Amino acid sequence: MNAYAVLRMAVNLGWSLGPAVAGFLAQHSFFWLFVGDAGASAFFGLVALFYLPQGRAAPKHQSGWGFALRDMLGNRGFLALAASQVLFAMTFRQLNTAYTLHFDRAHHPLDTLGLIQSLNGVMIVTLELAFLAMTRAWPMRRSIGLGYFIMGSCYLLFFLGNSVAVFTAIIVVFTIGEMITFSRQSTYISELAPDNMRGRYNGFLSFSWRLGSSSAAVFGLPLYEANPAALWSLCAVLGLASAVCMLVKPNLTTKSGIQRRI
Repeated sequence: MNAYAVLRMAVNLGWSLGPAVAGFLAQHSFFWLFVGDAGASAFFGLVALFYLPQGRAAPKHQSGWGFALRDMLGNRGFLALAASQVLFAMTFRQLNTAYTLHFDRAHHPLDTLGLIQSLNGVMIVTLELAFLAMTRAWPMRRSIGLGYFIMGSCYLLFFLGNSVAVFTAIIVVFTIGEMITFSRQSTYISELAPDNMRGRYNGFLSFSWRLGSSSAAVFGLPLYEANPAALWSLCAVLGLASAVCMLVKPNLTTKSGIQRRI
């Protein structure tokens, strides 16, 4: 779990600087914002292509998606986690869509939005490793579910108003839930997946996340336009539903006969 937390710290070190820089650039020119994003993405692609390890190949009879999907279908813990990703991604997406639109409509400056969002990365970089050390004894699945519920429910703070303090509080509460959940989630998926199918398991989990995120892009902003309060309430409901998914206990052996380490 600590290894995943260190990876998250590296990602969020960039995230803590990114929104502040993006807010500054957006205030002056969106063109350079897109140029910078494209350049950073291309650089990461080259690093991944030439320097990341290739991973462990599966035996021939276990290679391909057919075998992996049969294994996944017999892995109820993984299916519950995938369902939670679909539901929670709908909520997570609002942090980059409805939340930012709501900030703009509250007539706060864009550079302030960048500073508030960068607080997420700053908290993770400075606090997550210590936080995980203090909460290491917490049960895995229940902790992940608790984090989902906290992150989904944080939007209810909008019922207190639209001040900068409220927007800041939402990011702080959301980040607390994120620190509880995401490093544990990465550890949990590595325990659910066989060593030689981790890539395909993570790929399917990414597909589940994108399915929920794409759905949120379709319904989130129209619902916000119709009734912002309804969207904030729905986020809390989806966070709770994601947490409920994590109550499903994983089976130790799937129909393919592969043993789990859980």
